Amino acid sequence: MPASKKLTSRKTISYLVIVALFVLADFHPAFFLAGAATAVLGEMVRLWATGHLEKNRKLTCSGPYAHVKNPLYLGTLLIMVGFCLAGSSTSAKGLGVLLVLLPLGLAVYYGYYFPYKKEVEGDRLVRRFGEQAERYLDEVPNLLPRLKPFSGTTRERWRFALVFENNEHLTLLAVVIGFALLWARTRVLPPLL
Repeated sequence: MPASKKLTSRKTISYLVIVALFVLADFHPAFFLAGAATAVLGEMVRLWATGHLEKNRKLTCSGPYAHVKNPLYLGTLLIMVGFCLAGSSTSAKGLGVLLVLLPLGLAVYYGYYFPYKKEVEGDRLVRRFGEQAERYLDEVPNLLPRLKPFSGTTRERWRFALVFENNEHLTLLAVVIGFALLWARTRVLPPLL
């Protein structure tokens, strides 16, 4: 079985947080709209990034990669925050999503997933691309973009074909379906708790 298909503790925790979100979710129009807007922003960042990313073929230093080392993780983080906001409300259940699930999701993301992926990917980039990758990893911030682009930025154009090559269309579909299910869960189905 490929490593990407194996159920890891990280995946298990992520799935449990998603299930808890759908069980505890409560609808409030302002929270739902704020969450949807945040998730749309996150998906836009991911689409921009995947349209520049040529995995394992070259060090990507164009588009968002000129300003932030991990735009895909930034986008994912915004999507996660968006889902938690969308499932929040002023009720006790809705506040539980905001005050318990969101911090738990952030703790898993920052405490386990991101440091592990950062180390693995950084090592792989240095092995594959050498000194240029080392300079890139030293100069460019991890998640908070900076205005000044990386000094080694390339002038590559965003390409729609790369979005599909990087399977971002599947992530977009998952986000859309997730929000549709969250809306249905909070507006159509009876409360679970």
